[in-house]
Amino acid sequence: ITVTEKMKIYIYIHGFALLWNIAFLLGVSHFLLACSTAIWYFNRQDIERPNPLLRSIWWLFRYHLGSVAFGSLLLALVWAIQILVTYLHQKLKGINNAQLAQFVMKCLLCLSDCLERFIKFFNKHAYIEIALRSKNFCTSAMNGMQVVLNNFLRFGVLHGLGHVVMTFVVFFMTFVGVMIGYAIISAYSKEESKMEGIGACLIVIGVIMFAVARLFSHIWEVSADSFLHCHCIDEELEGGVARRSTNRLDAALKDAADDQKAKGYK
Repeated sequence: ITVTEKMKIYIYIHGFALLWNIAFLLGVSHFLLACSTAIWYFNRQDIERPNPLLRSIWWLFRYHLGSVAFGSLLLALVWAIQILVTYLHQKLKGINNAQLAQFVMKCLLCLSDCLERFIKFFNKHAYIEIALRSKNFCTSAMNGMQVVLNNFLRFGVLHGLGHVVMTFVVFFMTFVGVMIGYAIISAYSKEESKMEGIGACLIVIGVIMFAVARLFSHIWEVSADSFLHCHCIDEELEGGVARRSTNRLDAALKDAADDQKAKGYK
């Protein structure tokens, strides 16, 4: 099959559409988790509180679908840049006299990875602000970044500890799942329970458990960020005291603040 220039254009368009769809689904999950956490946080003491998930789904499709689509577009553009830079870097690997260009490509790869992480963080807090204040994406993103900057150490400690803990949890869940799978196969299989005979099954189990663990990690990370964001908004609304917070979060933030003061941070 001869690939014409017109076909290449169609491939690029559909490829970018695929990236946008994936980013949109990720944005939907971020919004639903952030919005559900915000609704639960500010209404959990009410007797007739709304269902957080159902209310979040209604708000998404009724009011904020465009904002999520715009946020996912930013992420899809970053992914497209990463693919382009990776392609150029692979092309330059076979050229001996292109060390400088390869170095530049590696720097661009690093920058694009940092940009992707920032856009995900940026979108996440924009969605939280959209759920709380029901403003447009740009205004919500600015308000979200202002909240983060005003509570920089809190979010830094949360992300640092959370990343370490959830990385351990992901690998622990994967390891336990593989071990349980091995025990079940060894107990009920009619064949000899040799590793080379059940290796493929264990690989499949490991992949599935890793995916499940990553989904769990995703839910925890977004919910934790949303919970802390709501805590900071609550402090602003109540004059410095988060009246709707929980004792555990207050104690964790107090311990983190004392630890930072002990290290000399303000």
